[in-house]
Amino acid sequence: MHNDIEALMAPRSIAIVGASNDAQRIGGKPLAYLIRSGFDRPVYPVNPNRETVQGIRAYPSLGAIPEPVDLVVLAIPAAATLAAVREGAEKGVRVVVVLAGGFAELGAAGQRVQDDMVAIARAHGMRILGPNVIGAFNLANGTLATFIGTYPERHNDRTIALVSQSGGYASHILWTAARRGLSIDQLVSTGNECDIDLGEVIEWMATAPEVGPIIAYVEGVRDPARFVRALAAAKAARKPVIILKVGATEAGARAAVSHTAAVAGVDEAYQAVFDAYGVYRARTIEEAIDIALAVSIAPLPRGRRVAAISLSGGVAVQFADAITEASLTIATLTDSTRAELSHLIPACSPDNPIDTTAQILNEPEKLPAFVRTILSDPGVDALVGYLGVSVDMENSRDLLRDSLRQLRDEFPDIPIALAMAAREEIVRPYIDMGVIAVGDPAHAIRAIAGLAALRDGFEASTVVNIDPAFTV
Repeated sequence: MHNDIEALMAPRSIAIVGASNDAQRIGGKPLAYLIRSGFDRPVYPVNPNRETVQGIRAYPSLGAIPEPVDLVVLAIPAAATLAAVREGAEKGVRVVVVLAGGFAELGAAGQRVQDDMVAIARAHGMRILGPNVIGAFNLANGTLATFIGTYPERHNDRTIALVSQSGGYASHILWTAARRGLSIDQLVSTGNECDIDLGEVIEWMATAPEVGPIIAYVEGVRDPARFVRALAAAKAARKPVIILKVGATEAGARAAVSHTAAVAGVDEAYQAVFDAYGVYRARTIEEAIDIALAVSIAPLPRGRRVAAISLSGGVAVQFADAITEASLTIATLTDSTRAELSHLIPACSPDNPIDTTAQILNEPEKLPAFVRTILSDPGVDALVGYLGVSVDMENSRDLLRDSLRQLRDEFPDIPIALAMAAREEIVRPYIDMGVIAVGDPAHAIRAIAGLAALRDGFEASTVVNIDPAFTV
């Protein structure tokens, strides 16, 4: 199975059936993206009406290609797909990506055609991704077998992987991640999963050394044993898995079936599996990105004891509530720590959560020593803070940024999450230095809670029996 996914994510050659000279069409985007990425292995456009497509020699059919082909992208209508699958199987293609919809998700007639495709593929040892997908890509080696709306560039070295049963959801996550300073290096849209499924992709991602933390959008699981095995592989590799599992309600389950022909299953069974294998279950895209960003830039905390610092007494109260609600612990500071905090800023409230009051804005030069004192306390596993607009104020901007960079280097094992209200160009340097920078104080707590949950999951022993209700 790993070799099959390897042929999808690192193929030795790619053919595009239905290749278009128009780079904006579904058949044109995969080829245009491969050209742009500098893919350095053979690419074969298949178009019987053209001698060249986007400057590359075209072939009238798959059979006319003189060399072996690892991966075929079918950018053709559903009605022409079965014949193309048969031609690919007879040529010895390893994996076919079926972009078109119009199969099992539409009912019995579409299911029969989909079943026929699978029968042909299995008879020849060929694999199918899809149908009803936006495709797959791996920026690590320039493989782009996708018609996703915009070219998926790598923005930085903070990379994650994404597998999604919904192409539209995958596109949204890709866009949101880029805005938050994360690059998605690997993406697989699994769609109807007539063959290659979510679990198989997660297992490959879990064991591939170039793949970072994994986000998965899940509507239903067709092979529970393989899914559990994939999560076990991720846990063994200490690779974080963040899952957006929908279909928890009866209405959601019905919608999942009509969307990608998935069966949502019993939500309690999924949750039990997630708990057993240390999976973080996110409820929204924003939450998934928050946790993915956190694990990409920050260490996992030693424990659940959190210190909170705020320029606002109201936010300090919010921190206290949020820490408790997130099953974290409000760290108990030592007497010497509290005394030093009072010495540095006499107007502060040294009890955790710590309210510095607005006085700190008049003496921002004291903040580095103040934070250093907190981080040095042996009872602190993580720090959250509310800096508000001070990160963009002229008298404190550079000092706050530079001092946080130094503190991040001094205390590399303590995660720091800060809530701030500022422009992206002000926030991004904090992320670059390994500080979890978010807009809402509650999200800062959520990021720390996510890191703690993942750490606990990696450390816990795993014993799970698959509930019969989970076999969907």
